[in-house]
Amino acid sequence: MRAASVESADEYVAILSELGLNKTQARVYLTLAKAKNLSAKEIAEISKVARPDVYRALYQLEKIGLAETLLGEPMYFEAVPIDECFSTLLLERTKKTAELKEKAQKLTQNFKKNLQDKEVDEEFQFMLIPRKVAVYSKVRRMIEAAQERVCLLALMRRTLTWFSEYSYLVEEALARKVEFRVIIQKPKKDLWKPLKSLGKYPNFYLRLSPRAPQTAFSVWDRKELLMSTSLTDTASSAAILWSNNKGIVNLCQDYFEYLWRKAEKIDL
Repeated sequence: MRAASVESADEYVAILSELGLNKTQARVYLTLAKAKNLSAKEIAEISKVARPDVYRALYQLEKIGLAETLLGEPMYFEAVPIDECFSTLLLERTKKTAELKEKAQKLTQNFKKNLQDKEVDEEFQFMLIPRKVAVYSKVRRMIEAAQERVCLLALMRRTLTWFSEYSYLVEEALARKVEFRVIIQKPKKDLWKPLKSLGKYPNFYLRLSPRAPQTAFSVWDRKELLMSTSLTDTASSAAILWSNNKGIVNLCQDYFEYLWRKAEKIDL
């Protein structure tokens, strides 16, 4: 029974510490909360905390409303009930969390603004992204940043995998009126049927090409390009080339528009 009570006290100290008190404050509070009122000397003797530290902890507990001084000779101290203590600490923690969230949001906005305010590098940029995790991260950011239109000239199996992996992000983009236009090779079977669920969005379009594409790429808001380095139509992703080279982006966009006019319309 004695060991259980020590364990229980340690557990209370741990919880109070997580809620913002230090261990000395927690021990002093618990000692005081178990009695109606105590002097600083009695608190020190029971809690095994040095008397100067007891006075310091009492001052801090009074400051946050968890203890009160009873005037007299000697002075006695009284703790608020444990439920009121937890409520006070939880409320304070909630306020601090809200303040931290607000500060984090401001810092994030300032950080992004500083990046946007930098002069755009006029040199053409290219980046090879070889690993699946890095590819996923890059595509995720591009879907989230898309504003007007995404055009995909794609391979069948890889397209189905692509839309499966990014389904919720694509639907979020479609919901905010980003247009998706997709060209895939006309399959012998209706393999493209999984894409049919996206037909509920009036800004999702699918067309079928009679021949296999000679390249696979996507153009994003006519500003960025992702191009596959492999034309092997498997479900697994391949390394991709990213570029914001205006000449190449425009060339791929114009080529897509040419194929789009020739491709077979599909009513989803």
